[in-house]
Amino acid sequence: LENFSIKGFDKMGALAGRSDGVITNCNVDTANISGAHYLGGLVGIMGTGGIMTDSFATGNISFGTYDNRIGGLVGLNSGYITRCYVTGSVTAGKEPYRFGGLVGENEEGEITNSYVTASVSGGINSRWVGGLVGENIGWGDVLDEGIIRNCYSTSAVSVGDDSYSIGGLVGENLMAVRMKHNGGITNCYATGTVTSGRESSGLGGLIGESYDYVWKGTVSTCFWDMETSGLQTSYGGMGLTTAQMMDAEILGLNRWGNDPNWVLDDGRDYPRLAWQGTAGEIIPEPVIEWLDGNGTEEEPYIINAAEQMARIGTVCYLWDKNFVLASDIDLSGVDIAPIGTNTGIGVNFTGVFDGKGNIIRNLTMEGDEMSSSYLGLFSYIGPGGVIRNLGLENVRITGADESYILGGLAGFNDGTILNCHTTGIVTGGNESKCVGGLVGDNGQWIINCYSTASVSGEGRSEFIGGLVGRNISGDIISCYAGGNVFGEAESECLGGLAGANGGYIVYYLASDGRTNSSGRITDSYSNSNVSGGPMTDCLGGLVGCNESGRIGNCYSTGQVSADSNSINLGGLTGSNWEDGIIDSSYFLSESDGGGPDNNYGTSLTDEQMRQQASFVDWDFDDVWMICEGIDYPHLQWQNIRCEQ
Repeated sequence: LENFSIKGFDKMGALAGRSDGVITNCNVDTANISGAHYLGGLVGIMGTGGIMTDSFATGNISFGTYDNRIGGLVGLNSGYITRCYVTGSVTAGKEPYRFGGLVGENEEGEITNSYVTASVSGGINSRWVGGLVGENIGWGDVLDEGIIRNCYSTSAVSVGDDSYSIGGLVGENLMAVRMKHNGGITNCYATGTVTSGRESSGLGGLIGESYDYVWKGTVSTCFWDMETSGLQTSYGGMGLTTAQMMDAEILGLNRWGNDPNWVLDDGRDYPRLAWQGTAGEIIPEPVIEWLDGNGTEEEPYIINAAEQMARIGTVCYLWDKNFVLASDIDLSGVDIAPIGTNTGIGVNFTGVFDGKGNIIRNLTMEGDEMSSSYLGLFSYIGPGGVIRNLGLENVRITGADESYILGGLAGFNDGTILNCHTTGIVTGGNESKCVGGLVGDNGQWIINCYSTASVSGEGRSEFIGGLVGRNISGDIISCYAGGNVFGEAESECLGGLAGANGGYIVYYLASDGRTNSSGRITDSYSNSNVSGGPMTDCLGGLVGCNESGRIGNCYSTGQVSADSNSINLGGLTGSNWEDGIIDSSYFLSESDGGGPDNNYGTSLTDEQMRQQASFVDWDFDDVWMICEGIDYPHLQWQNIRCEQ
């Protein structure tokens, strides 16, 4: 089809307004399509069950103004598109919404092995614009939807003033399913420039914006060229230099090795899709020469230098391997990329990291607007991941405004953390969520750990805790916290050990099959002081908000205080919602320097806190110990002698 001009309202394309059938080996060269909704160079809508293969658009594909869901090839895709491409240019007038070089909106559809080299340009007030896809969406409760896999864009993407959500590959990536799923964006890259006019926001080298309830719109093993795009940031993906994106070793280390979908002319070109027939070879599996060992349980990789530690965070090929820390490491002045990501299944840290009792010192991470979430030495510990016998001292973790899930050791834990500790400072900006001294958000096991880090969130922050920001569905066993916890005005859920225990968004977390909110804290304590600014809510010596969680055999001794118009303060927990359970747990009375009595937990005097008989049904044989009349209970693994 050549030189088409169509003007109407919706569901328009040079070949078809809508297709629920099969389209193969079709193309359009130059088309002007003006309407309102669902406009594509070739097809307006690819319906569920529709298939398009080996088809393309060339020349200038242009659209009018105020158009929504418009793409160089397809306006809205809910079907399957593979081995398709767009070259030339794709242009729109002012206020295009969901506008992409290949597809305007990929709603529960699948796009594979496709690419765009066309320039993509929109006028003022552009929304959700991407070199390949404007908006990628996965709704509902089904798996495998909203998929973009093995695709790339070299598009120069440009928009006018007052625009937002503009990306080199995808403008907005939205995964709205409340469960683990296999949708999202995998093995893709972008290299084109991304530019906008004045007062625009949400520009990303790969993804402009990414929203979800669970996985932050999954983006796995994807890259963008920081040099050619002109952008250092993206909501998802890994930024590389031009040389790195043409380097077989770098790509192999990030799980592109031995993938038959791609070929690479090493050092001369970017990866290209194998079906294009360009020069190159399949990227080889990586060879790790900078670490001793082979990453197995029997022969783990040995880490003994800061440079090795720094490199692991850039190599997702290693994130399911076994590591041993052979000596203390000082990270002063060393840029560290977090290990593991939150952006999809297969890119969490699921290996084993054994510190062997060694210490990592002076870890510093400071997030910006686009990289201020899931911060910690480990960004995301996935199911089966284990971190043990490791200390982090003098950490400095700082999040920007609206940052979430920050911890000294890990942002999110869905694995096991055993015998670990942190000291230092963890801070979130305004409206931060889930900020903890050790872990930001916990969904599985934390055992025999402690933190003395100072933890704080600026105005309107939520879930701030000395050890864990939020223990949404995990187990905290035999742990303690001792750093001060502070929240500024209008902050909520501040706790000496955990900001919140339990919660309502839990369906996606439990890798062991648990499907209800089951945050549990047992045999643990806090001596952290907890304080809030004006109009703070739910402050507790141990837990800020116990949201249907369980607290058993715990105590707190820290002072709990807040400025004017604050509510729900308690020596043990600030609130106890949705049938939360509190068993045999205690707090130091307010008159002796502890927190106020709100009838959650049992208040004890300083003298009573030093007597074993006060702690009913506690295990002083294997779990707890007390220097009778001298000190408060401690955990036996702390190895404290009474004569000390």
